[in-house]
Amino acid sequence: MSVLATSLPIRTLVASLLLGAAAFGHAQYRVAAYEDTPGFDAIVERDSAAAKRAIPYTSTVVPTYALDANRCVSQVLDQSLDDALLSCNRALGRASASGTHGAFSVRDRKATRSMLLSNRGVVLALRGELVAAEEDFRRAVKLDRDNDNAVRNLAYVEGVQLGQR
Repeated sequence: MSVLATSLPIRTLVASLLLGAAAFGHAQYRVAAYEDTPGFDAIVERDSAAAKRAIPYTSTVVPTYALDANRCVSQVLDQSLDDALLSCNRALGRASASGTHGAFSVRDRKATRSMLLSNRGVVLALRGELVAAEEDFRRAVKLDRDNDNAVRNLAYVEGVQLGQR
């Protein structure tokens, strides 16, 4: 059974609302997670431990990049930013791997990669790597100008950098 990107709904989650003000200050970065995948409900409930238990490393139904993307978001929830970065990188690698997309259209591939880059940019920003985060957000916007998360994240990181000058 092949799974198309369009069959996996994506829900935008606001990192600061998920994490609470105490975790990462008042950061307004936005992340996205795949609905209808293992662990999604736990992510929405801010239960990173339950999400970790629920998200398998392989699946015959859900693309592994989607699992890695949700794992990344759950790791951001518990502030495991090194692990989150590894999961985001793994998701990007798997989404880019030959044959991963099967019947995906070029537009779907770009939208998927854009979402994953924006999520990784959030992890980088939360790690304090603002220049690298900005690069990911710019690449995400270039791939998909309709990616509202990437557009907002780029504007936010630019504002943070401006405030540091």
